Amino acid sequence: IIPMGSHVMKEAVECCCRLKKHIPSFHMNINLSYVQLKKTDVLQELRTHLGMLEVCPENIMLEITESGYIETDLAFRMAMEDIRGQKMKLAIDDFGTGYSNLRYLKDLRADMIKIDRSFGVRAMESNYDYTLLGHIIEMAHSIGLGVCLEGVETEEELVKLQKLGPDFIQGYLFGRPVPEKEFVEKYLEAGRNTVMEN
Repeated sequence: IIPMGSHVMKEAVECCCRLKKHIPSFHMNINLSYVQLKKTDVLQELRTHLGMLEVCPENIMLEITESGYIETDLAFRMAMEDIRGQKMKLAIDDFGTGYSNLRYLKDLRADMIKIDRSFGVRAMESNYDYTLLGHIIEMAHSIGLGVCLEGVETEEELVKLQKLGPDFIQGYLFGRPVPEKEFVEKYLEAGRNTVMEN
């Protein structure tokens, strides 16, 4: 995971740099594993890439999946302080699938939680789970956290889950992973042509 994570991070920053030419406010989310943070100076590596390509730290959000080890790991907490000190944003990915608790949110002081698709699926099937998801979003907002609902795949899900007031919604409904060239052609160049025609 360490060499693969390093390669992905470098590619992500370079891609962000290229896409900022189309959209100056463009930002890139990069997944980091617990192993990367524990065993390498991944943040120094990231700072080097950002500096070489003149990408602002504010254009990067790091996504970290929940882990049962996080709460008691001093090295991990120091890495979180470093992330905040560098003005990079932090998201907790797949929230609700691991060891979520309020103290965990307080200690990490993330900018966003990304709520796992399983919550949305259950919310579509049960009024209890729909209400519970709404309360989770309200709680997150009350302590200054942004909320992203993951895994939305149908218009029906979108319409119902939007009513709960998340900040962002992602999923296959909007698009599947594609190479950078296809992303630019489909979302950036097509959008620019539409604006010019209007």
